[in-house]
Amino acid sequence: MTTAPPLHRDPAIVAAAERAIAELADRCSTLEAAAVTSDDGFRVAGIHGAAGDANRLASMTSTTQALGEAIIRELDLGDASHVAVAGTRGALLVRRIGSHKLVLVAVFAPASVDDGRIARGVAKRLAHTLDAVLEHRDS
Repeated sequence: MTTAPPLHRDPAIVAAAERAIAELADRCSTLEAAAVTSDDGFRVAGIHGAAGDANRLASMTSTTQALGEAIIRELDLGDASHVAVAGTRGALLVRRIGSHKLVLVAVFAPASVDDGRIARGVAKRLAHTLDAVLEHRDS
């Protein structure tokens, strides 16, 4: 029995994540940087812009997502969908990709009112794609 590679090295997952990032870049003119990262802080796919080192960003966003989820649990606010951090020149959005151990991170500068909605749609489509890939693999 062969073991599946880690998420950040699985070719099907990497390809799906790259397509999602490309869609986000096409649809959001204010996108500075974006990545799909694993919960354990590895970069799966992404584009690198003015937002700094891509590997550091992956590591920081996994911590940000975990902290956001812990706060939501502690305050009994239901399921966490995303964490947003706003600055004076832009915003960071970290969004869970369905039930997968992956997140979409995007840096928008300046942020627009549509960025969050578009990122939510991209993450939802990526989650469905990953569900199909993993279901096919398991059958």
